[in-house]
Parts: sequence; C-alpha cells; structure tokens
Amino acid sequence: ENEENYGEKVTFEEYISHTLAPLGFRAYWLPGTNQFLYKSSSSELRMFNCSSNSSYLVMDNTTF
Repeated sequence: ENEENYGEKVTFEEYISHTLAPLGFRAYWLPGTNQFLYKSSSSELRMFNCSSNSSYLVMDNTTF
C-alpha cells in the first residue's frame, strides 16, 4: 500500500490548528465516516473526504 497516493498524513488536531483555524474555518467530523464538514468564515459549508487511519487523517487532496 502506497500512502503517497492519498496525500499528506496529519492528525486531525494538527489539521484543525495549522490549516483550518488560521483561515477561519470550523470543522465537524462525521463519526463513522471518512468525511468531515467544514464551515468557512463566510458560512459556506463544504465537505472534505479523507481516509481514516487510527488517530490520523490521510488527506485526499483530489477532493479538497
């Protein structure tokens, strides 16, 4: 299995604090799925797909 195909691997907390929060985003994990919703500071709601691996998110950068 080549995880490079799925993009960068980060913890959810790292992604929130380093990527979403500085841009004014709020994220909502959808438990039991490979998706979370995020809302921008302009209140635009979007969905982000990822692969879950333990406490990590493997980001699929083709869907973001």
